[in-house]
Amino acid sequence: MRETIRVNGIFDKLFANVTGTQIKDEPFRDKDGTLILSVMNCILDDGNAVELCFWTDSGITMWDVSADKNGFDFHGSETFEEYMKTKGLHACNVIEETTGTEWKYAGKIEKENQHRLQYYCRD
Repeated sequence: MRETIRVNGIFDKLFANVTGTQIKDEPFRDKDGTLILSVMNCILDDGNAVELCFWTDSGITMWDVSADKNGFDFHGSETFEEYMKTKGLHACNVIEETTGTEWKYAGKIEKENQHRLQYYCRD
């Protein structure tokens, strides 16, 4: 069973390591028909780029944290998850104090060209 912690926001510690963002908050459907609610492209303090994608499908709402595999620099970490933990990502279940939302941490999601970690909550 994964640990659950209470936090101000799901990415509260991560944002302390973000130096730039570009946000697309107009909902759209991707090529598979999935409703993407918001996408935030973030530049981290070491120059790596990650994407935070907020989406919903079949009664489940999800956050994906992803990065292109090509050229990604782990800066000494062995895995994407370990690297993201050094940048403040909560690699566990979280309950947001501000909203009461409980996000379950699904961990690594296999994608051919991307590193991806995922959180989900049932609507």
